Amino acid sequence: MGRNSAICTVFAATMIVAGCDNVSGLDTDPPKPAPKTTTSTAAPATTPPAAPTTTVTPATALLPCPDKDSGKPLPDCTLQSSDSADLTFTVRRTGAGDNGTLTVAITTPNGVAAQTITEKGVDAARSRPELIDTDADGREELIIPLATTPSGTRYAVYHATGTATEFTRSGEFTGTAIDYSPDGFTVTSADLPANKGRTHTFWTYESDKLVPAATVEVHTTPKECILSTPTTLSLTPYATNSAARTHFCAQPAATN
Repeated sequence: MGRNSAICTVFAATMIVAGCDNVSGLDTDPPKPAPKTTTSTAAPATTPPAAPTTTVTPATALLPCPDKDSGKPLPDCTLQSSDSADLTFTVRRTGAGDNGTLTVAITTPNGVAAQTITEKGVDAARSRPELIDTDADGREELIIPLATTPSGTRYAVYHATGTATEFTRSGEFTGTAIDYSPDGFTVTSADLPANKGRTHTFWTYESDKLVPAATVEVHTTPKECILSTPTTLSLTPYATNSAARTHFCAQPAATN
């Protein structure tokens, strides 16, 4: 047991001396350089706040054109055909009074531009184009009001057939209405002067042009229906004026 105490005493003394050497600077190893530190001057990366989500209405998303005349200036709008072509007509207006311009851009169902129609010298703010099948062929015509006259409104008629997506300016008529007869004629109506009655003109399309075939006058006093001349009988199924008068005076347009 005494031997073990002596060994412990020597070991402890040795450790004390070694510790004193370190404290008194006796350690001859050069000091290790301090690790380099780099200070970044750049701002810490931050994630920008998410932008607020908003729904933006495209400039081309216009409202459907009104189906009635409100008497107020009309906005730009769109017409959608209800026939097999399924075309979209974008109506835009510029200018004021009778010197305005009406532009109609026609696009196919897949958004391809098919045609642009421009009518100048129009009261564009009040011109209300319509799509009407005027000859019972299953395709709608584009009817554009151009001007107001003492005998009615002057219209331009644009016509297309079959699967065509381009329209031809077929002609003009002046009146108060356009429709078709049961036998496929285009019918336009107008007022006679001094409220004496109405006229009804029956048209047909020849090479996409609107051609008058016959006109009847329905008088109120005395009540009668007469066939106006000239009449292009070759455009009708009838060989005589008498037969033509009997037929056209019996049409719904002439009897209402």
